[in-house]
Amino acid sequence: MYIKKEEINIQQQINTLISRIETKCTIKILYVCEAGSRAWGLSSEMSDFDVRFIYIHPYDWYLSIDQNRDVIDNNSIGVFEREEKRIDVSGWELSKALRLFRKSNPSLLEWLHSNIVYYNRYSTIERMKSLESEVFSAKSCLHHYVSMANRNANKYLNGERTPSVKEYLNIFRPLFISMWISEERSFPTLEFQSLLNGIGVPFDIHHDILFIMKEKKVGNKTIQNVCHNRLRLFIENQLTQLKELLPTIIDTGKNPTVQLNQLFRDSLKEVFNS
Repeated sequence: MYIKKEEINIQQQINTLISRIETKCTIKILYVCEAGSRAWGLSSEMSDFDVRFIYIHPYDWYLSIDQNRDVIDNNSIGVFEREEKRIDVSGWELSKALRLFRKSNPSLLEWLHSNIVYYNRYSTIERMKSLESEVFSAKSCLHHYVSMANRNANKYLNGERTPSVKEYLNIFRPLFISMWISEERSFPTLEFQSLLNGIGVPFDIHHDILFIMKEKKVGNKTIQNVCHNRLRLFIENQLTQLKELLPTIIDTGKNPTVQLNQLFRDSLKEVFNS
């Protein structure tokens, strides 16, 4: 398969960043992925790289009675070279990631479902994925994405001007994720085209959204050749249905803490005994 020069360069830069961050912060990075428009298949040539990672400290860090504030991002690590300024990087420590995983945190689930994985070492992430069906809360995730879609719709559809390309996608992405979760009771793919194909929307809406996607990828901000009234009505109808559905969803109430505690302990042993 042909690999773009940009993809080779970013992989090389990320490999270098991993080594720098691990050395500077005295950690081991377990997993690195893309989390923004590139993971959604909606990037343009000007899009930044939204790189997210999960890491673990050595044993002693967890055995102290006082644990320091633990944030690793562009501002805190200071390991960037000039050519890396297009990379926005942020990482979560493993025990924090597992607590968020237990609550079906949507951001963490998006990391785990990213189709652009730059680095995945050790067994931790695959074991997390194997537990997802026991951990996943359709109610919690659906509430998050319906609220996001509704908030963006209220923000972008109530003015006199028509929404921009980016504003439409900021409505449709959480809306489509909500539609998927409402039907499948699972977390969907992040890739927008696959998500669109998987939920089944009317042909005319499908056509308009494909056009909006095309405009986003070529870097256009405004859009003319779609039926805005049709899109507005579709969004409003779907949000009404989803809001009516939300109170009826009942989660299983499983508590995976025992398994996640064991996963954390096993990860410490695997990483620092290897």
